[in-house]
Amino acid sequence: MVLVNVWSGLPFFGINFLAGLVTIPQELYEAATVDGAGSLVRFRRVTLPLLRPVLATVLLFSVVMTSSDFATIFVLTKGGPQNTTQILSTLAYKLGLATGDLGNAAAISLYLFPVLAVSTYVQVRLMRRVWQW
Repeated sequence: MVLVNVWSGLPFFGINFLAGLVTIPQELYEAATVDGAGSLVRFRRVTLPLLRPVLATVLLFSVVMTSSDFATIFVLTKGGPQNTTQILSTLAYKLGLATGDLGNAAAISLYLFPVLAVSTYVQVRLMRRVWQW
């Protein structure tokens, strides 16, 4: 499941990182080279700090997309074996449509919203700190 999730999200995250790398001014790398910084030091001192906002944004999207990824889990495992790959969206589907227990399925679906809202709030707070650096 992890490999499929990484494979399906790789283009989106790669394009975001590429966009972040393009925005870094070349003069900063030239100044670091003149100061005697090697490639590893340039990465740690120039590239990584300037990519923090992109990293935070990608992490936020990754959390939201992974926690609500119904199709991948349903197509590959349907939550099995022994409910080891079950997530809230597939559990709500299984309870609501397979057994007809719409009340519990609705409660599970509504539980997912505050969890995502809290995680998004925490990520946005962290992103504000990152942008202030």
